[in-house]
Amino acid sequence: QTASIEGMCGGGPACRPGEISLAHNGVLFLDEASEFRTSVLQMLRVPLESGRIALSRAGRTSVYPADFQLLIASNPCPCGNYGSENKVCLCSSRSIEQYWKHFSGPLLDRVDLRIHVDVPKTEESFSTFELRRKIARAIRIQRQRQGKKNSRLSPEELVSLCRLSEKTALILQEATQKYGFSPRAVSSCIKVARTIADLENMEKISEESVCEAVEYRKKSGWLDFDSV
Repeated sequence: QTASIEGMCGGGPACRPGEISLAHNGVLFLDEASEFRTSVLQMLRVPLESGRIALSRAGRTSVYPADFQLLIASNPCPCGNYGSENKVCLCSSRSIEQYWKHFSGPLLDRVDLRIHVDVPKTEESFSTFELRRKIARAIRIQRQRQGKKNSRLSPEELVSLCRLSEKTALILQEATQKYGFSPRAVSSCIKVARTIADLENMEKISEESVCEAVEYRKKSGWLDFDSV
């Protein structure tokens, strides 16, 4: 959490690559992300879009690859109990709001999946073997269909490869109006819905896939719109 901008994006006298370039083609995991400096979190926005980062030092420019998957983990509030079924949150609404201001709207808009993780129940379990099998099949389907992962689809490819039926399009349109989705969020929902369909080995994007993608997307930081 003490990482500087230079340590994260690169720089220094020799213009060395930073953590985001070292995570190229892999995963960059920020644990306790709310403890990182706001300036460090902000500079993640451009590499997430372009997959590279340009550094200018002493009259020269160096371009490093930075195509990484970003994972952010953070407590829902300063005490860590907001939204928990078994614990009581002692934080005020004001303190929770200030806590989440570490994450700007433009950065959160680039986070496709927002998942609240509570203490797991003892009877809950899943098979990682089955999960790996589904993921491998989904990646194979995407490579055969378009030669790359769904997350890298362009707007034009999104229209041609991720067609929505009239009913699924209406579901997404209603969610966009209800939750105030940006154009980026709408594209994200379509990509996630296409991925969910691939995981289930479905040729077309179903209504259930779109609804699930909206559920993943609708949370904005600590605020769940259904609770308002």
